[in-house]
Amino acid sequence: MPDVHLVSLKPELEGLIVPSKFYAVLAAGRPVLFVGDAKGEMARQIEAAACGRAFAAGAPADLAAAIRDLAGHPDQVAEMGERARALWAARFQRKHALAAWQALLTRVSAGTKG
Repeated sequence: MPDVHLVSLKPELEGLIVPSKFYAVLAAGRPVLFVGDAKGEMARQIEAAACGRAFAAGAPADLAAAIRDLAGHPDQVAEMGERARALWAARFQRKHALAAWQALLTRVSAGTKG
């Protein structure tokens, strides 16, 4: 299994979709190297949880520098991986997803918003 995982998303798709790979990487307890909208929601989540790094699309030198840096700091990689798994457990595992769907369907069936 790789030490870190790359997740990419065209910046114009930010807010419309989240690559499913993102959740699998978190569940595997590996850091995320995200390439896309460096100021978007995915980047904010990664940075808030300190479980990886985010890069603007079109900045390959920054991504390459980060990979080189992380290769020399396996302790940081392991810590980011632990935080990735914790983020998944706290927000994205099945019980949370099912509860969110149930709440949404309840609101929709009751005709309420929010």
